[in-house]
Amino acid sequence: MESHEDFSPIVLGVALALPVVGAEPLDVLAGVSLALRTVLTLQKEGCTRIVLVVPEERPEIGIAVVRDPRLHVEIELVPSTRVSELLEAVTEPFVLGRHDVVLDPGIYKALRVADRGGAEVLVPRRDGEAVGVFAGTPKLLEAHAARSLPELLDLVLKDSASATLDVGARWSSRVNTEEGRKRAFFELFEACRKPVDGLVARHINRHISIFISKRIVHTPLTPNMMSAFTFLLGLAGAYSVSLGGYYPVVLGAFLFQWNSILDGVDGELARVRFQHSKLGQWIDTASDDLSNIAFYIGLTVGARGLPYGEYLVPIGIVGTIAFVLQMIVLYVELIQKGTGDLYAIDWDFDKAAPEGFAQKLLVFFRFALKKDFAILFFLVMALFGVLPYMLPIIAGGAIGTLIAAVKRKLAQ
Repeated sequence: MESHEDFSPIVLGVALALPVVGAEPLDVLAGVSLALRTVLTLQKEGCTRIVLVVPEERPEIGIAVVRDPRLHVEIELVPSTRVSELLEAVTEPFVLGRHDVVLDPGIYKALRVADRGGAEVLVPRRDGEAVGVFAGTPKLLEAHAARSLPELLDLVLKDSASATLDVGARWSSRVNTEEGRKRAFFELFEACRKPVDGLVARHINRHISIFISKRIVHTPLTPNMMSAFTFLLGLAGAYSVSLGGYYPVVLGAFLFQWNSILDGVDGELARVRFQHSKLGQWIDTASDDLSNIAFYIGLTVGARGLPYGEYLVPIGIVGTIAFVLQMIVLYVELIQKGTGDLYAIDWDFDKAAPEGFAQKLLVFFRFALKKDFAILFFLVMALFGVLPYMLPIIAGGAIGTLIAAVKRKLAQ
């Protein structure tokens, strides 16, 4: 049996960039050209070397791809569509990607790791229909050296006897029609929904943020610009609640709710446009935490003139200090891991049901203080005129998560 180890140490992606009616390689979909999207998707799924096949009369396709700063893999251009011209370049088992087929990146990954059972070709299919890409070996190319690559592609995908990889629910779309482009555009953004999204994010915030992201994906706005704008909204909300009084607090909570909603836009743009970076992760994480701290400080300041304000203020200060210390503990670990993504940190109670009252209470606070839920709750409390009186709950949650973070760090 031939396993995925036969694809190591070099994983080769052949990205096909041939003109297709209705799907030119340099056509832009969700802010990225189709040819570049294919190459970046292969790169994301672990390809370390990519052969880009372009017609000799279309050198601009290759130039546009290889000059993109997001590429970090070896690119070799083959200015011919003849299979014979590929034989020298393709010396390892390969995955063939096409610019006119936009798909769930997991399909490429599944092709890389699948057991081919000795077959020279493996074709992903859904309900018996070929998705449009495949994995093959140099022997396949040698056997069809006299053909053109489009001819080989047509032959392989129509051969019902070829080994099949069932892609299940994974999506794919041919983008040579308007309907296909719309489907691909929709699926690219649907993939931005995360299993870790909280209840409010899943059912409210993410719908709004994706709606906005779809409408600015073709603009020059970058994920970092959106992070900065979101941070400024958080600061504006913090300043408003610091003024005290019913209407300033409601306005501040409303602005902070929009801070929470728009917090998803930077990540959605980064994912769809392949604009992820370590700096972007840190900007997103730090701006979120700093806007939270600013809001808690503003809430504490605004509570000074309220009944029992003399108790609320010190409680707010303690909670803010606990939140800052928690940030420091977690950021040290993130630096050690070489990432700025808080989701890279594993919590034991995320893997198993909590035991004991203290653990259950901690999980409750973690859920309640999750930004999407907490901020909508803040807005509701502001509308009822009692938001500053939530400072003891905020402080309790911050202290609890600080204790959990410290205990986790000491146990490592």
